Amino acid sequence: MTFATSAGAMSLRATTVTVVTLIMLALIMALVADWRQSSRHGSAQNPASGPAPSVSGSAGGQPTFLFGNAPRPSNSSRGVREYNLPASPTIKQPSAQPANRQAALSVARLRALYDLTSDPFERAGLAAAMAECPSADAGHQLLDLIAREEDGDVRLALLRALAQWPGRAELAAEISVALRARFAAIENDLSERVAVLDTLGELPDAAAASLLEEVAFDPASDPSERAAAAASLLRQYEAGWPGAARLDAHALRTALALDAQAAADVGTRMLAVSALAISPTGHEKVFHGLLKTESDSGLRRMLQHLADE
Repeated sequence: MTFATSAGAMSLRATTVTVVTLIMLALIMALVADWRQSSRHGSAQNPASGPAPSVSGSAGGQPTFLFGNAPRPSNSSRGVREYNLPASPTIKQPSAQPANRQAALSVARLRALYDLTSDPFERAGLAAAMAECPSADAGHQLLDLIAREEDGDVRLALLRALAQWPGRAELAAEISVALRARFAAIENDLSERVAVLDTLGELPDAAAASLLEEVAFDPASDPSERAAAAASLLRQYEAGWPGAARLDAHALRTALALDAQAAADVGTRMLAVSALAISPTGHEKVFHGLLKTESDSGLRRMLQHLADE
């Protein structure tokens, strides 16, 4: 009985060992098979293990790309996929607004600042900035401000800005109407009347030239106004503008020479000489003659320079 029991136990242990051994062998064989499969896959991708198989449909083994094919020459019939990326928030993109819209907004901002400030110097600076805007809005705003501005010095700055505004030729007729009305309305401000005449000289407008000629040859006009109008006319005449084409330049220069000699104040004589200096060639005798009677040292230096040219 004891022997039989011992034999049965040994048989059970042997069976268990056999089963465990078979299981371990199966596991080992599975690991080996998996390793061999991995080795073959790695050698297919490793250049050192031999040439890689060519991909069907790829020319010369060119790589494929995740987001479409590689760019090709412009004459290639094969398309290239394109992607529209969203605009970067950190990089300035070109504005989609038309240029005239941007100019109008710029003029509107300058006008808003002008209306808010009480400092005459700041308003004069804003007028100069507005003169750099080529849009028609700038010209209209300058005209409106000239009519509204109460400070005389700022009005002079506005007139200078209008005379330098690059779009004045396109609005010459409209500006001429406004300035001629302004000139007729000014009574006690000689500086502004002179500034209006200077600005009219920058307009290629026949009506403006007509007013300038009327003032320049009117003996009853103030000598400063005559000199300013004459200077504006001579600028137009020298530039060949049609409005001043029929000007009697010789008679105008003769009248200027009389003012340059006989005017009571040195400022008016300086204006007349400055007008004569617009076209000094051939008029050296006039400057030499004025030198004989001029007493102001600064104006004498100017005349001497013109006489020596």
